[in-house]
Amino acid sequence: MAIKRFTKMETENVDDMLFGETKHPVKLGLDQVAGGGLVYPNIKVAPAEGSEETIDGLEATSKNIAFAATQRAADIGLPAMQIETEHVQQQSISREASERCTAVTWEQLEILHDKFGTRVSLMSTVADMREEENGLRGSEFDIAMDESFEACAQNGASMLCIETVGGKVVSDYGISRGDARAILYGIGVLGSNDMEYMWTK
Repeated sequence: MAIKRFTKMETENVDDMLFGETKHPVKLGLDQVAGGGLVYPNIKVAPAEGSEETIDGLEATSKNIAFAATQRAADIGLPAMQIETEHVQQQSISREASERCTAVTWEQLEILHDKFGTRVSLMSTVADMREEENGLRGSEFDIAMDESFEACAQNGASMLCIETVGGKVVSDYGISRGDARAILYGIGVLGSNDMEYMWTK
């Protein structure tokens, strides 16, 4: 995947910067266009505590949460919605858990779309489980995250996200000591390098 690097603002005129609009809109899910002029409510969800003990438990709680969210959307007449599933480690480390949880969530969104015409999409935020002492690149956790991304994309997620840990130790050090240079280096250099690594794989 080619990385587009920005050295200046994409929007040339400040008056053209409008919330919910972009020069390059992107289609998501069923009938959604991000950046096309509408702003979609994002419902961020995570599995209930204790459900992570088994894949069946993760799947059941994912389905229940998605059902409740879509039912509420139907009740209040939302014209569009996005569910964001925030993975716990047990979801991201298991391809099967990623597949099953994503599939049951997407199924509920499809039902909402088919019954009421609601524009829907699904975002999956994979957990970054990598540990610095074992290396951030090529580790068992790194490979598991790749498989989780693939499983989510193949089972209904049209937007994939991650909050990477690259540079976190340095930026945390800077935050705790009020060191602006460490914060900028941790996030701006190390964090950016790690994100580039993740998205070019």
